Amino acid sequence: MYHSYSVLMSVYVKENPYYLKQSIDSMLNQTIQTNDFVIVEDGILTKKLQMILDKYADDYPFIHLIKRNENSGLGAALNVGIKYCKNELVARMDSDDISHKLRCEKQLREFNIDNNLGIVGTDIARFSGEIDNILSIKRMPQTCMDIYQFGKQRNPFNHPSVMFKKSIIIENGGYPESIRGEDFALFTKMISRGIKGKNIGEPLLYYRTDYNQFIRRTSWDDTKAVIKVAHRNRKERYCSLWDFIKVVVRQVGSYIVTRNLGGGIIQTLLFAQVKIRA
Repeated sequence: MYHSYSVLMSVYVKENPYYLKQSIDSMLNQTIQTNDFVIVEDGILTKKLQMILDKYADDYPFIHLIKRNENSGLGAALNVGIKYCKNELVARMDSDDISHKLRCEKQLREFNIDNNLGIVGTDIARFSGEIDNILSIKRMPQTCMDIYQFGKQRNPFNHPSVMFKKSIIIENGGYPESIRGEDFALFTKMISRGIKGKNIGEPLLYYRTDYNQFIRRTSWDDTKAVIKVAHRNRKERYCSLWDFIKVVVRQVGSYIVTRNLGGGIIQTLLFAQVKIRA
């Protein structure tokens, strides 16, 4: 039976101090609190960010700050941080999102129901500004088979919502450090090798988003990264040629659309999903 978990977060110089505090507080306020919170400082931080982290570390003995002199990217930072996590179960958390207070309790429950699970994610609620301004829900496949099929063309997990087994991440080589889309690459590698996963069909993480972030996430570098992962999956015979073609068409199409349509139209397309009632 699993009764404890670690939290893994990476912070770098461009983080918003207010968002960072909201994120950390949401993990400290879980109904089942962590006993091990690892925060990787990915490069030199601003004085404000450093003061915030030092204060948390002073107030909570189980918060551990791992300092890195240079920014090395999310994948590399997480690979360092996971080595310091003392529990087998590790909950990922981004520094600008907010976890529902029941998130970790419900994920622990899934691992205790099925010990063969290697990773458990959740749906997410996209919001802008404050948490009561919910824009949409991002639904994910729930069963192991649906996740396997979904992963042939898209990331089958919302990265900041996942809780996974540390040993399985390490056995699969950790996060790739040489490409963007490190989560897509790692998670599809895991499920293609038979690692069992599940997504909880509830939005247990509030994902901060806005127009500018959407533009960044559809940049040419990100577009190429997703295609590169899909190409690797094709070479390893996880996905078909048709799956790969669909990924290329969708990614390049999204890139072209975001560079040629007005912001209002993009906003409409981005958030034309299942609405949540506040």
